[in-house]
Amino acid sequence: GQGVTSYGVSGVTIKDCTVEGFYFGIYLLGGGYNTVNNNTANLNGLEGIFLSNSDSNSLNNNQANDNSAVLLSAVGIFLGNSHNNTVNNNTANNNYSAVTYAAGIHLQDSSNNTVNNNTADNNSASTGDGVGISVPDNSNANVVNSNTADNNSSYGYFLDDDTSADNTFPQACAVGSDAGQAVFRA
Repeated sequence: GQGVTSYGVSGVTIKDCTVEGFYFGIYLLGGGYNTVNNNTANLNGLEGIFLSNSDSNSLNNNQANDNSAVLLSAVGIFLGNSHNNTVNNNTANNNYSAVTYAAGIHLQDSSNNTVNNNTADNNSASTGDGVGISVPDNSNANVVNSNTADNNSSYGYFLDDDTSADNTFPQACAVGSDAGQAVFRA
């Protein structure tokens, strides 16, 4: 289940919570203009903070670390079909999947988001990719700036330019990732 859940509600503030031991720590589905600040969403089964179809939210100063999954992906902060959000000053470290995929911050089908000053280190998957910050599919005009994405098992940053456009990664620096610092696939 979900620890803290908001379905289709706007203007909600979720702050100063510790949410551990759920499939999803903080789960926002629909709605918008929500604030998620100063939370700890660690040690959950899939995602620490999960947004789907949720626009114009602010996620600041959260911890989404050590989320792990056995058969599915594990992500610290996940945005799916969510636009115009700000994701600033969060840590999304040590997220792990035993099988498929793990990431610190993952934007899927999400556009016009700003991702600044986050740390996404040491994310790994046993047989799949471990990525710090990933912008894989149908995600356009995102700005990913001044983040740290070090020592991830596959990539520091991953951008699929084949299906995404006009994303900018100024000051993208990643060290110690096995397959490369940054992969921009066209």
